Formats: sequence, C-alpha cells, structure tokens
Amino acid sequence: MKFKHLIVAFIVLLILSACNDGIEPKEHLGEIYSVALDSIMEQDEALSSNMEYIAIDMSNFEELDENDKKEIINYFKEKYKVDPELFIKTY
Repeated sequence: MKFKHLIVAFIVLLILSACNDGIEPKEHLGEIYSVALDSIMEQDEALSSNMEYIAIDMSNFEELDENDKKEIINYFKEKYKVDPELFIKTY
C-alpha cells in the first residue's frame, strides 16, 4: 500500500516538475526523489517517531548520479536529525 503512495507521489511530482518551462526535471531528480520519499514518511507518524536511522535502497535509482543520491541522503539527515553513520548507503 505504501509503495503505491510512493509511486503516485513520484508520478505527480514528475508531471508537475515537467510542466515548468525552462526547467529541466533531470537536473532536479535528487529533489524530486527526496520529496516523493518524504511524502511516504509523512503518511505514517510511526515511521518517523523516535527514529535512529533511515535505510534507503537506491539500487534501482538508475537515473540518479552520485550527487543526486548524496542530496537525498543529506535531505533526510537534516530533516530527521539521524546519525549519518547509521545510514545504509547502497550506491
């Protein structure tokens, strides 16, 4: 069920960002993925309460480069104040 929410949020964000003239969505993939993943976190408060780490499996994020992946990780580090050494990095 949560996976469906992620897909819907991602598609909506991708469509909205693609509608902007002069802005290339591929230049903002890290931000798009961050917002889409975060929308799942906000669906269930139990997911983000008393959190010690966040695991993000990026093995299927083939269109992202290293900077985009780091942007996603930094977004969650800053927003949820988790210890960066507890992140599971799959890139």
